Amino acid sequence: MLKNLKTLKNNEDGMVFIVVIAIIMAMMILVISIISVNTSQVTSTESEVRRIQAEILAAGALDYTLTMGSAGATSLDNLFIENLDGTTFSAKAGIDPINATLNSLNISINY
Repeated sequence: MLKNLKTLKNNEDGMVFIVVIAIIMAMMILVISIISVNTSQVTSTESEVRRIQAEILAAGALDYTLTMGSAGATSLDNLFIENLDGTTFSAKAGIDPINATLNSLNISINY
């Protein structure tokens, strides 16, 4: 009986199990935090790509509006609706209706 008690007292198998579980939990927390950071970076990158696409479309809408305005068009409410990578962009241009000149020009891109 005393011999069995001595072997139980020196048994470290349970401690190794607890250390292994703690290491696995620490690794899981590290992996979850890395995945969370990557997910937020993807989301911010997608919004930046949409912003750049809208900026390029606005430059094209400006060129189109200037061309049409110099040709005498005064009604350019809805220039175009474009679908890029699943996002719908709509461009509108507003010319000052009183003066009907390109001095007061407003171009908006919605997405």
